[in-house]
Amino acid sequence: LGDVTLGQPELLEQNPCMVRLRWRGAFGQSRISMTVCLAAGSPYVELRLSVNWRQVHELLSLDADLAQPAERWAADTSGGVIERPARPRTAGERSRWHCAVVSWMALLQQQGGLAVLVDGPQGIHVQDHRLSVALLRGATWPDPGADRGWWRQRLGLMPLDGGWCESHVPAAADHLRWPLWLRPLPSAQRPDPARQLWFPWPEYTQRLLELRPTENGRQSQLTLQQLAPCRGRLGWLKLFTDAELKPLQPWEIRSVPLSDRV
Repeated sequence: LGDVTLGQPELLEQNPCMVRLRWRGAFGQSRISMTVCLAAGSPYVELRLSVNWRQVHELLSLDADLAQPAERWAADTSGGVIERPARPRTAGERSRWHCAVVSWMALLQQQGGLAVLVDGPQGIHVQDHRLSVALLRGATWPDPGADRGWWRQRLGLMPLDGGWCESHVPAAADHLRWPLWLRPLPSAQRPDPARQLWFPWPEYTQRLLELRPTENGRQSQLTLQQLAPCRGRLGWLKLFTDAELKPLQPWEIRSVPLSDRV
């Protein structure tokens, strides 16, 4: 249906902490704004899209040509990770041209690659040197106005030195979706530093899924997932639980009860 025409970049901010550029454009009756942000110390470049979508039965996607073709790609799913070749070899692989990504996808080569971080489930298509991220569509059924109006979406582009696990891609995706906000506490609410306990986190292949009180209200329960095709050690939890700590199996999800002293 044609490409979206964007104007010249506009410099919004430039300082030691942040650089921001903005492009504005239009497609049909829709208006589109894209801001590219690079923050100091951030492992990824952030793309912020603001779209006033008015199209019907048309798909808006973010397409890009890769500098080097990908050999395979990996993406997170609900409770796991899938990997597929970037160049389909069979009819079955060609039929799976589109993947529903929960929070990240990694385009992998012999050495390194590129990770795409998203702030919500998106459909992504990768083949050789082409990347396409589906953003909006103008469906009219069952809700005639499902995609109409203003939308804001965020993506991150993160270069990789190694595989997705060694580059901590899941942690970067969590940072994009749920950034950590810090603020000072009033003096009356500040904990005693001598009694404050913090979790060490030496195992980068383990992902925190949940931390909540148990039914008795006196203990807490920590839920972890081993997000890698290898076993994970839980020795770092010895100070915080009385439970038996067997290694996590690949992709295993386990809840560990914490002791009363935590």
